[in-house]
Amino acid sequence: MRYLQATSPQEGERLLDILIRLFVNGPFRPSRRNGLSLHLRRDKPMFPSKLWNVHKSTLKGEDRTNNQVEGWNNRFASIVGHDHPDIWVLILKMRMELSVDETKLGQLSLGVSQVKRKRKFALQGRLQSLCIQYRDGHISVSDFLKADKALFTCSGMPRKCAVPGCKSNYKNSAYTNVFYFPKDEEAKRKWIRAIHRDDFVPSTESVVCIKHFDERFIQREDKVRRDDGTWLCVPKSKPKLTTDAIPTIFENQPSYMTTPAPSKRKTPAERLAEQSLRFEDEFRSYLDDDRIKSFDSVRLLS
Repeated sequence: MRYLQATSPQEGERLLDILIRLFVNGPFRPSRRNGLSLHLRRDKPMFPSKLWNVHKSTLKGEDRTNNQVEGWNNRFASIVGHDHPDIWVLILKMRMELSVDETKLGQLSLGVSQVKRKRKFALQGRLQSLCIQYRDGHISVSDFLKADKALFTCSGMPRKCAVPGCKSNYKNSAYTNVFYFPKDEEAKRKWIRAIHRDDFVPSTESVVCIKHFDERFIQREDKVRRDDGTWLCVPKSKPKLTTDAIPTIFENQPSYMTTPAPSKRKTPAERLAEQSLRFEDEFRSYLDDDRIKSFDSVRLLS
């Protein structure tokens, strides 16, 4: 705070004073000493440093936030898909969450370690390194704050689309949903050929935005079957792709680059159902033609 007081412009003094009174020293209060002399003293701040200062936790490599709890809350909200679900949707989603937890517990009992988010732990490690350098006097407060700003600014940037010429999630553009390249090697090669970048080697962070996928490849809602046989459609918080999705739309490239989405092959059950309906229609048509509707038709046959 002393560094900010020394370097902040005059226009920011009022805001800085509010921050100091709320988070550092608290406001001044008049008080009397021995009932005689009047002097000013500072009250405790509304939010003392022990509530928000995570410098020691960062040095020890401990969690700086309650993101694990918030992460589960957001994950379950994403599974439910919308606010105020009915009781049957909530029960179904709770069962899904319970089955996931049971699977994870079973994996842990077998010694299978959970996959850790590399990006999160890399950020935590760089932040810890910065705090150690500042503690040991290797960098100044100014350098620490500049490095901190660069660290969190870069980590929070949305992913840019890998399709040539596409400007999704670039500066001054609205946020666009993106999808990571598939892990399956054959599917990944199809994506690379589809976006016309033969020499491109996608990293784990490479993405293609939603603008390049046909609508039939995009899943925007979950379907839940009610007891009466009807379907309840629950919108997803984020759209997802089907397993056979391939980018086929390239409006920012020559028209011949855009290809129609491959036709979806019907499942054997769907083909069998269509065949049954076709046979039933033909049989009904045969019965209608063979039916004797009047005596005139009998005389014509004779």
